[in-house]
Amino acid sequence: WAVRLPLLIMEFSSTPPVINNSGNARRRPSAHYSITMSCMRPSPSDLILAQAKDVIETVRHKYRAKGHEAVLLGMKDEKEAVRVLTNSFNGTADSDAEPIFDWVLGPELRGKHDHPLRIAFFRYYMRFIFLSCVKYGLVIGVRDTSTSELMACCGVLPPGRRHITDASNLLSPTMLSLFVAVGALPPDMIQHKAFPPHVTERVNAMAKAGMAGLEDCASQVGGKEGHFYVYAMATAPEAQGKGCTRTALEIVAAFADATGYPCALDSGSEKNTCVYQRLGYEVLSKHKISTKKELNWDNDSPEERFMARQADYSH
Repeated sequence: WAVRLPLLIMEFSSTPPVINNSGNARRRPSAHYSITMSCMRPSPSDLILAQAKDVIETVRHKYRAKGHEAVLLGMKDEKEAVRVLTNSFNGTADSDAEPIFDWVLGPELRGKHDHPLRIAFFRYYMRFIFLSCVKYGLVIGVRDTSTSELMACCGVLPPGRRHITDASNLLSPTMLSLFVAVGALPPDMIQHKAFPPHVTERVNAMAKAGMAGLEDCASQVGGKEGHFYVYAMATAPEAQGKGCTRTALEIVAAFADATGYPCALDSGSEKNTCVYQRLGYEVLSKHKISTKKELNWDNDSPEERFMARQADYSH
């Protein structure tokens, strides 16, 4: 949209005027006008998102009794959300990092939660995910009802927009618009020599493994674009154990059931897989991230699990 819409508007504006009998200029009706107007109509994905947001409003009150205020996050919440995402995936001295990301960053940065390069890496990619979901999907936040502190956030893309997670074509209009929104390319690409070897290659391998899981199981989740995709589920380390993941994913399940679509996500750890299974997700496929020796610094590759929850029509 960031590329196409301005071009279409420019084409319409350049249509030569017609002079009517009174000598006044009027714009010539043209196909450009109808094209531009059609681009402004809500897409099917936008209509599904509108339904999802209505459902969120009707169910969010259920979680106040457990001290959770479920909210939709927007650009004003970016700093808070990126902090929660970063601390959750990066880990802290008191909480574990996502195992796949420890593998991606290599032995040089493994467990070094406060290292500037590691922090820059996570802040960039978590911001990229947050902006992707704000721009093309939605982000559910779980706040503490007494302090308003953001405890967890869940980024979701609607049916029709799963392709946004496919990083194989960095020059696609969607990817270019997101790079513009973030304001830069990934730090492991810009500062390639400062990072440990093969970090960017491992990032690409992780992305490919996620898409491979989808390709293997597309028929079970409504096709490559026929499901809600949980792009990221993150709970702040200090809020873990308070049921925030359950709150966020129950809300996702509520609007998925209401609209009749399955949900899908990727899990990179046994611990998270068990949590998702308790919430109705099942493992549909498993993929080693990479089989290349030069990438597997610990002589093995982590495994990514593609998981899905089917819509429940009984509600």
